[in-house]
Formats: sequence, structure tokens, C-alpha cells
Amino acid sequence: MAAFYRSLPAWFSGLILLTGCARAGGEPAQYTANGGLHVDRSHTVSQTVNPAGGQVQAVDVLVLDQPTEGDGVLNLALAAEGDVLAEQAVPLENITEPDRWVSFAFDQPVAVPDVVDVQLTIKGEGSVLVAANHTPDDAKPSNEPVHDPYPQGEAMANGKPINGDIAFRIVGTTGPSGLPGQVGAIAKEGTKRLIGQPLFAYTWGLVGMGAVCLAAWAFYTSRKS
Repeated sequence: MAAFYRSLPAWFSGLILLTGCARAGGEPAQYTANGGLHVDRSHTVSQTVNPAGGQVQAVDVLVLDQPTEGDGVLNLALAAEGDVLAEQAVPLENITEPDRWVSFAFDQPVAVPDVVDVQLTIKGEGSVLVAANHTPDDAKPSNEPVHDPYPQGEAMANGKPINGDIAFRIVGTTGPSGLPGQVGAIAKEGTKRLIGQPLFAYTWGLVGMGAVCLAAWAFYTSRKS
């Protein structure tokens, strides 16, 4: 048992190395806005995101204005490779004040790939203004800086890419049931980074070998004592 405790620092170092290779900063979110994008029956908005884990429990979207009168719903769908994975709707009449985060919570956690498309549409009558940090349509390229607060994804209006991103936050699974997915995501992301960055992989390998040697040394010395 003493050997186990003496080797804990080395194994802990190995765990830190693994998570250092991965995207361990939590679920993605984009909070900034300099305007909005209209969503109604003839205007759709979407945003690609990279969830940190393998499941999504909810998506929050910032709505800037109180919706126009109508009996419609703001519908949010999660899609990947042309297939809708899940969708949830919020009645426009429930959005009673401006500058409000509207939450789309799914009945069950939705299994998602590395990249998922968040699609916003209006079903029925009405419209909303979804917050976004983007380059205005009438801006001159020479005078307007590039708006890309979430470089891992891309926003689209009516199926066409725009220069910017909507304001959103992804809610992943939490607690013991979500742990396997988070661990799997860390391992997968770490492997991708090691393959894509040879110099980093070489350094990581050397340090990892040192951690293993340290653990073996701790075990050996405890057996002799």
C-alpha cells in the first residue's frame, strides 16, 4: 500500500499531461454581441459549435428584443451531416422581455459528434432578433475589423456564411452519468492534438516516460524498504 501512495504523484502527473492535450475548458459559449440577426418564417439562423463532451443537455440563445406578436414558436434543432438529432421549441409568447437568455432543454441528453449545427427557425407567425457579434451588412471591409469571437464555429443566415457568431452557450451533461462522455472526449481530443502537433507529441512523450519511471522507482524503493 505504501508503494501505491508513493506512486500517486507520478500517476497524477500523467493525468495532468493527458488533460493538457485536450480541450478541458468546459462547454463552448459565446457571450458578446454588437447587434442581432432576424429570425422569422423566411429568415433562418444557424451556428456550428464544437461540444466539449459527447452529449448536449440544453442550448441557450440570447434574444435581444421582445418578439413581435404572433402565435409562433422559436424552434432550435441540433443537426449533423444533414440529419436532425433533436429539436425543442419555445413559444414566442413566453419570451416576455428583451435581452433574455432563452433555454432550449432537451428531454434526454443528445449524443452529438465533434461538430454540430444549431439551427434556429420560426414556426408559425412572429419574429425575434437573435444576438450576434458580426460585421454589419453595410460595413466597408477596410474600416470594419473581422468579427470572429468563436473561431471554432461559423454562423450562417439563410444558409449563407456571415462574418461573426451568434451569442450562445452549450449545456452538457453533469454528474456521474456524464463522466464517461467527458473522459472519452478528453482522450479523443488529446489523441488528435498529439497526432497534429509532432513537436508537442515528442515533448509530451518524454515527460510521460519520466512520469512512468518515477512511478516505477517509487514502487521499487518501497519494496526494498
